[in-house]
Amino acid sequence: MIERVLLVDDDPVFLAVYQGVLSQHFQVQTAEGPERALALVRDQGPFAVIISDMHMPGMDGLSFLERIRHISPRTVKIMLTGLPDLQTAMAAVNVTGVFGFFSKECDSSELVDKVRAAIAEYRKRTVHSAETIPASEILTKEEKEFFFKKD
Repeated sequence: MIERVLLVDDDPVFLAVYQGVLSQHFQVQTAEGPERALALVRDQGPFAVIISDMHMPGMDGLSFLERIRHISPRTVKIMLTGLPDLQTAMAAVNVTGVFGFFSKECDSSELVDKVRAAIAEYRKRTVHSAETIPASEILTKEEKEFFFKKD
């Protein structure tokens, strides 16, 4: 299975440039803005990795990735920003659990390496997913009653 990467930004030029760089190594889709990205995740997910801009109109990257965390919890998230600062980076890690935080001016090979590592992390999450989902979330009500009935 080929894991897919979703690149999210409100700037179509940025999307085109980074799609060109990343598509040499990965299967990449783009979404112009967070609302379009949420629709893609719901309709065509899961994505192994989502790379999101921080500053977008309507919904910032932190809010967007927080929603992704609930919709697609195994997806690995990477944040990109044109205006990097420590407070934003800390919030990205603490609030959304991002796997990486980069400036938009980062070296493309560094980003490619991080996406490779993120895909490896996604594979770990999906391999162990059955072990981490409680039976109460997998079984139907009838199955729970059958397997957990007390004699």
